[in-house]
Amino acid sequence: MSGKKTKTFIFKPPFKPLKPYKYKYKKVLGFDIETKGKSNEFVLACFYSEDMKAICNTKQEVLEFLKQKKLANYTIYATNLAFDFLGTLFEYSDFWDISERNGTIYSFKWYQNREQITNLKGEEETKLTKPLTFYDTIRVFPASVEQLGKILNVPKMAHPSCFGKQPKNDKEYTELTEYCMNDAKISYLFVIDIVMPFLEKYQIKNASTIGSIAMKEFRTNHLKITLFPESPLNHKLGFGAFYGGRTETYKRGYFVNIFCFDINSLYPFSMLNLMPNPNKSNYYEKGDIYAINKYEGVSFVKVKVPDMYIPPLPFHHEGKLIFPTGTFSSYYTHVELRNAMKYGVEILEVGEQLIYKKTIKLFETFVLQHYDERNKLKALKNPLEVMEKNVMNNLYGKFSFNYRISSEIIPAHKFKYDMLTDDTVNIQPICDDKFVSLEKKDNDPPIYSFPILSAYITSYARITMFKFLNNPKLKNKIIATDTDSIFLKDYDGEIETSNELGAMKLEDGYPVEKAIFIRPKMYFSNKPKCKGVKFDKELGEQQFDDILKGKKIKQQRFVKLRSVLKSDEHHKYGKLLPNQIIDLEKGCDLEDTKRIWSKPFSEFEEQDSKPLHISQ
Repeated sequence: MSGKKTKTFIFKPPFKPLKPYKYKYKKVLGFDIETKGKSNEFVLACFYSEDMKAICNTKQEVLEFLKQKKLANYTIYATNLAFDFLGTLFEYSDFWDISERNGTIYSFKWYQNREQITNLKGEEETKLTKPLTFYDTIRVFPASVEQLGKILNVPKMAHPSCFGKQPKNDKEYTELTEYCMNDAKISYLFVIDIVMPFLEKYQIKNASTIGSIAMKEFRTNHLKITLFPESPLNHKLGFGAFYGGRTETYKRGYFVNIFCFDINSLYPFSMLNLMPNPNKSNYYEKGDIYAINKYEGVSFVKVKVPDMYIPPLPFHHEGKLIFPTGTFSSYYTHVELRNAMKYGVEILEVGEQLIYKKTIKLFETFVLQHYDERNKLKALKNPLEVMEKNVMNNLYGKFSFNYRISSEIIPAHKFKYDMLTDDTVNIQPICDDKFVSLEKKDNDPPIYSFPILSAYITSYARITMFKFLNNPKLKNKIIATDTDSIFLKDYDGEIETSNELGAMKLEDGYPVEKAIFIRPKMYFSNKPKCKGVKFDKELGEQQFDDILKGKKIKQQRFVKLRSVLKSDEHHKYGKLLPNQIIDLEKGCDLEDTKRIWSKPFSEFEEQDSKPLHISQ
């Protein structure tokens, strides 16, 4: 493609400890809007802080409000930011920028000043200055305004009579503005009373996501050594051995007296183990079993898994993560291979191999400190415990951030041709050329990219779960597993429970008198669950029953930014608007393809399964 430039090597600095953040934090401003109709047209906006409150009755009033110079000292937060920001400022895209990746919106910047300048080439171009930053509380803690209000003991108000409509009189207008201002206040208080005290306590700079906050806390207070960037080969093997959590259904149908147990902080518990030291590695085109047994690392192996009810190794098959028997090849961490060999798995061949001759307890103080702090705060019913828990649970995934292929939306005014390199897969002007869709592959890894660490943490997590799944006392009692939990029938005290880190505990709401299990992430126990379906609070049981009968259930979806930008008049729903509500019908397949079932699903009988068998 013309205009592309050849990618050049960019030196990456090492991953090293950060100095404590000792500067003044910006003030906080809560933001919320109210809308009307199925298109969610703008009605009014509210901004809230202790020293500033504003009600804007038109979008133009919002624009005037955002021009104030004093706002430079504020970070603006909303809960479900995309709804509020795009519902207000979408058509003014010449003044904003977006941090968006693969459909997820992280933050916006609104520029107070726009001017024409002459660049060094003598060309006229637009320069945006004086940015205001908008963050989303959901990226820090995934909870609605109602849930945040309960945590803060500031209840969300009941919907006013004109909710979703244009107020007809002063009374309705007052009710709606009070409702909107209260929502903005809750977003504000969450940041002021929970997020900011955490940042100050650990002396770290603010960030848009909980993962970034966790990373800053780890580097500031717990990282004691400098880690140097790993090679592309190391990254390839590390990502190859990185698998997700185990979600399987072993028995399905109707059950009575069901117990559910989950592990206290499974991934943080897994982080306590010895990790490969990324600074000490060796790569071999042809490895051996001796190194698998002696060192930590990753190997590409051909394995033979004997017939067994619950096999130990993950395997990607037809877009799904399964745990099969048979003969197959893939990348695995050495710790997961050693565990598998304990249960009769044979390694038939060893291909390329990455070994780490040194190990390190990289996360011990991080995990233990936050787990202890969380328990102390929880005992005091202090809402600050949610930050301790979330930071602890959201660090490990940052090390396996998938930089290898990315897709982003860029406002046209921010696009520059030097963004195009040999790695650009696709570039497409969209939405009347107001935005550019840009896809790239083989991007440069961030300095915190160490996929071997995430691969090991998730391996340890699956090994911990496998100890329970392979427990002979639980044979014939396990119905399903969902990452860190197991569902049991006929439970008779076989599991020892405690509140200790890594121990099993009985899940809230269990036991339940009856339950129906269909396939992974699709069951009804204390509430209905089906991946991709949002159940109504009151009609959820009826909706689940409709799914069992093969019926489609009606759903409403808010249109997301990418759908808006790529929509057109000739599409099914026509040209879409931000936040527009569309009606759709959702059906769910009742058959499970991750294991073998002898007959079709029936909710009225208990059925058993066998693992899939792979022959390569």
